[in-house]
Amino acid sequence: MTRFRQIPFTPDPGAAEPVPAPLGFVHRLRQRLAAEKVPQLHLQCAAVVLDENALCWLNIEQNLVMVSEPASIALKQLELALGTRPGRLSLEPLARDAFDMQSRYTRTTPMRPLLWQTGLNVLDGSAPMPPLSTDSCLQLRRWPDFRVLAHRHDDFRICALLIKRGLTVRDACDALNLPQSQVQAFFNAAYLSGYALPVLATDAPTIPPKAGRLATLWRDVRSRWSQ
Repeated sequence: MTRFRQIPFTPDPGAAEPVPAPLGFVHRLRQRLAAEKVPQLHLQCAAVVLDENALCWLNIEQNLVMVSEPASIALKQLELALGTRPGRLSLEPLARDAFDMQSRYTRTTPMRPLLWQTGLNVLDGSAPMPPLSTDSCLQLRRWPDFRVLAHRHDDFRICALLIKRGLTVRDACDALNLPQSQVQAFFNAAYLSGYALPVLATDAPTIPPKAGRLATLWRDVRSRWSQ
């Protein structure tokens, strides 16, 4: 059993944002996840803070996260805040030494799979996670890590659609005949973890893919997965 000891959270003034901006928590998190090759935007370590209490610590460079104990409560607080009051959350720069010190007492886990799972649970997929809306059109930047998708086969089917073009939740539901809550949960997770980005919807009506073409895509994905 891992012995837990929470180090008092103190923001790192040396890692302060170069240009403070009134961005929401989710926006800033996604910005950092996508800024690995942009030195002036890169933030190596940060704390996810809810009302001045650290829920978890991120090492963005090494794709690691530590969750405050009890982890089940910390993650539920994060899910609730993301769904109802995201303004209570903040992403605070953290010195690498402080992260390393906390890691002596707290177990680390891969960051993106945890963010993905958290996104799946926000509002139980019954509604878009702010700042997403029912009209949001998302496209995958790249295929998610297989650790993220696990064995949820329908998620692979959604990926096969969104890797090619941007779609709304309704578009994806109509194309794949899946329940809205399941597709919305996928959209929330893909957006929070930085795998999907918002795109402009085309003026032309969306035509669901032909069954034969979709089946071919799905067989190709399953073939790659089984190798």
